[in-house]
Amino acid sequence: MTDDLHDFLVKEGPQLSGSVALGLASWLGITPAAARKKIERRSAEVRALTIPFARRARFLYAASQYGSDRFWARLAQAFEEGNGVDLHGILTHELH
Repeated sequence: MTDDLHDFLVKEGPQLSGSVALGLASWLGITPAAARKKIERRSAEVRALTIPFARRARFLYAASQYGSDRFWARLAQAFEEGNGVDLHGILTHELH
């Protein structure tokens, strides 16, 4: 059985769950609700950071992407998109 969510993240890169749902829906020709269900039922190969984002979004990535340049660039982009989270506070909390 193929892992469509994992394949999508490997191809498109790490991103917030809302963007993943829309992209996955378009990629697979399914509804956004069905795409969100796939995200809820993700395999262990698809990970989510515990950092809080607006509207309960999660930053999703393929396990093999963690720590890569693309991972950090996409995470920085997610913060830049104005999610209202204090990056300094989160990094201080996560690192201690």
